[in-house]
Amino acid sequence: MIIGIIVEGQEESQSLAHITDKILIESVTILKPLYASIQPKAAPGQIARSLVSGLKIRGTADLILVLIDLEDLDNCPGERAKVLEEAVGRMGYDNVRVVIKNRKFENWLIADCNALQQLANFSLTQAFIRKVKGKADNVTDAVGLLSSIKNDKRSFHKTQDGTAVARKANPDTIALHSRSFRRFLRLLTHPTYSTQSKKAVPV
Repeated sequence: MIIGIIVEGQEESQSLAHITDKILIESVTILKPLYASIQPKAAPGQIARSLVSGLKIRGTADLILVLIDLEDLDNCPGERAKVLEEAVGRMGYDNVRVVIKNRKFENWLIADCNALQQLANFSLTQAFIRKVKGKADNVTDAVGLLSSIKNDKRSFHKTQDGTAVARKANPDTIALHSRSFRRFLRLLTHPTYSTQSKKAVPV
């Protein structure tokens, strides 16, 4: 099976590639994430139309996963994903599934404290670990939280810092602390989450 991935951020497409390269699933080829200009809080029809060019490029894939931030919307991630899938389906694409990142890509990055501890420019605190352990998706401002533990006191940089964390990140560790990432793994047909993604599975 060939699986394509479309994301809404240019920086994210670069960083996520370092994570997906470490996701090895038998008989599955995961293509490099592709960027599409999407406004995550736009109406479903508008988002579907924004995806068309990317979907055409990924036309040879058996399955296409679209990753979109929940941001500060109050929608249930599962319901939001279903509505977006239906909007894309009405445009003739029946091989598209949507993953709603709760709340954004940086929530996946904070989920791996081990990766952050390996980086000289970050100093983890017990307060940080308590906030993300088992509940990284609940952090409303993941970028601000990451900025708060940087030694150089600069704001978290989505490209430089995001790539640095992603290079060290372990998908299995992220999955322990982020339910939305577990759903991503499930749609990738990862064997650990092939039947459910609600509960974390220690590996």
